[in-house]
Amino acid sequence: MSLYMHIVRCQKTKKSAHVLQDPTEKILPIHTIIKSTIAELGGKVIPKLNWSAPKDANFLLNNSLQCYTPSDIYLLLKSSDFVSHDLEHAFDDTLEEDDSGLKKEDIQFDLILRKWVDVITSVEFRCFVKNRKLVAVTQRDMNYYEFLFDQAEDLLELVEDFFEENLQHTFPDSNCKRKLQPFPCFSVIRPRTLAPTLCGNKC
Repeated sequence: MSLYMHIVRCQKTKKSAHVLQDPTEKILPIHTIIKSTIAELGGKVIPKLNWSAPKDANFLLNNSLQCYTPSDIYLLLKSSDFVSHDLEHAFDDTLEEDDSGLKKEDIQFDLILRKWVDVITSVEFRCFVKNRKLVAVTQRDMNYYEFLFDQAEDLLELVEDFFEENLQHTFPDSNCKRKLQPFPCFSVIRPRTLAPTLCGNKC
């Protein structure tokens, strides 16, 4: 019995001498930045990487991308196939480029946090620009909304006015060129608080 107790005491001493480092210590700096950024943006943010937002994982947060804490952001990012594709497989179906072409190792991935705005996806549009001219406007949400047909001209006029007043001459490059898309683009969204002025009760 005494020999057994001696062995147990030795094992406990060895375990206590070998203290494992807390793995969360490595992300503490970025965790602190994310936490303070959320506070600066009003306590609610929507996360995305360079190209994609983790929309496919929104079911984990009650079908929303609204994040209150860094843990909410981590949950969405690690659960999203969209994010995994951007990080690991974005170039899988592309052709090999020469030395001057863009390569996977050239990409610096950024975590982008935007202030949360309650957006109605039915009136969110992706807009394309070439030579400082608006060349196309497309619906972002692929669902069918009948009211959009009746308001197409009004919506287009709103987008054109916004572009001409705010963006047409502010881009550094006349094409706002980006290497990973044929045309530069921007998004136009309509907050829920302004929705009645645009689509009544049909949104």
